[in-house]
Amino acid sequence: MKPIQRIFNILASQEPRKVEFGLSQDVDSLAGQGFGDASTALSKLRRAKQLADKIFSLKDDLAPLLKEAQSIRAEAAMNEIEGFLSDVEKIKSKVSAATKELGVDSSQIKYYDQLIKNAMAIENGYKEVKGIDKDLNKEINR
Repeated sequence: MKPIQRIFNILASQEPRKVEFGLSQDVDSLAGQGFGDASTALSKLRRAKQLADKIFSLKDDLAPLLKEAQSIRAEAAMNEIEGFLSDVEKIKSKVSAATKELGVDSSQIKYYDQLIKNAMAIENGYKEVKGIDKDLNKEINR
């Protein structure tokens, strides 16, 4: 008899038995790990959502404060511009009085014309900003 035939005869004569390769245990282990990892990930996502909610609530609390700070800065800048324009008016009146007293034309004073042109440009821009500010306040207070 051939060796292969003999092996088949031996196998056929024995009772079948169940053979496990440990695959089911590996699958169970992996499934347990998967749920553990998913559970951890889910709890981390929940925590991240809580933190994001806190950040957004802080943002909502900070928005009015930032708006107020910007308003204060804008008001300070406007006051500075008003002070500059007031100073220019004082200079203009002093120069006008001095030129009349001396009989000199103000255009002969070095940089005076440039000062007046710059002051007029700043004043025009200031008036535009004031107009926009008034329009915005009207819209906000509707």
